[in-house]
Amino acid sequence: MKVQIHKLLLLLIFSALALGVWATVGEYTFTSTLETFTEITGGTVHGTVANDNENFLAIPLGFTFNYNGVDYTEVSIQTNGFLAMGPTVVTSNVAISSTTGTNNIVTALNRDIKSRDTGELMSLSSGTAPNRVFTVQWLHYKRVPTTTANDDFSFQIQLYETTNAVKFVYGAFTTVTASTAATIQVGLRGDSNADFNNRTTTTDWSATAAGTANNSTCTLSATVFPANGLTFSFQPAVVNDPPSPPQNPNPANSAINVPISANLSWSSGGGEVTGYKVYLGTDNPPTNIVNGTSQEGTTYNPADFAYNTTFYWKIVPFNTLGGDALNCPVWSFTTLADPHSNHLSLSAKFR
Repeated sequence: MKVQIHKLLLLLIFSALALGVWATVGEYTFTSTLETFTEITGGTVHGTVANDNENFLAIPLGFTFNYNGVDYTEVSIQTNGFLAMGPTVVTSNVAISSTTGTNNIVTALNRDIKSRDTGELMSLSSGTAPNRVFTVQWLHYKRVPTTTANDDFSFQIQLYETTNAVKFVYGAFTTVTASTAATIQVGLRGDSNADFNNRTTTTDWSATAAGTANNSTCTLSATVFPANGLTFSFQPAVVNDPPSPPQNPNPANSAINVPISANLSWSSGGGEVTGYKVYLGTDNPPTNIVNGTSQEGTTYNPADFAYNTTFYWKIVPFNTLGGDALNCPVWSFTTLADPHSNHLSLSAKFR
């Protein structure tokens, strides 16, 4: 009996270590909601109104926060819109993609920004255990170029005890159009710049897409900016939960003139993924070409498609404990017309 208990304990320890080793921020699930930006007061003020490229190191959280499979009790704040887990951080305007940047960071609005004369950088741990929240607030900041001197925006990064969720909450934004300062990195970085979970848009912060590269960005201009109260939430994968539906279909949904030799590809929507079930057909729901073939990768290479035909496809991520992802979308595309038919028609015309 003791031997069995010892084996069980070893198995549990190994499983916990394995989860930590294989954890990636790509498994975090993203949601976007419209909530309320509530200004914090009474916390610790970092630096002065002259804050520009400042680092504030080893700030106590007041609780233990697990990020990317590792427990942290302190963070380091970088004035350029992000914080790093642990006691150190380096200045960066491209914190997610930088090859020399700090790992295990979260960024709500990363580029070269600084405090306005009325600005303030503050942190505050609030609430009671086990539901405390650590908030870092950038109040009345602006981008650095002189062309963006009239910027005035506020935002927060929030870390949640127990759930280990990361939230970005945006306040009121007044921004100007400046082509040299238009791109913003938003999201998470894990143990390297190859492990990322970021967002991208050029038109609407309330409808961002998952980034497909570590340097994907969100546009910031006089007309493209986050609404007051817009909230981005990143939730770590929960053991025994199914993964989230996939994202970023290629070919894009409803695409036309798709080559008949096209491959299918997609990206994870978050959660722990063991593999993907592929469904493809001319029927909807799709089954008559591929019906639930299972694979590990995020690319599927079918046989050449027929010309001038609409195809439907669905990808269902799954894991061994939580089962299949729910509510996975059916995407479609239409292949291009047969170019040989035009040649045949012309040949017949001139006979």
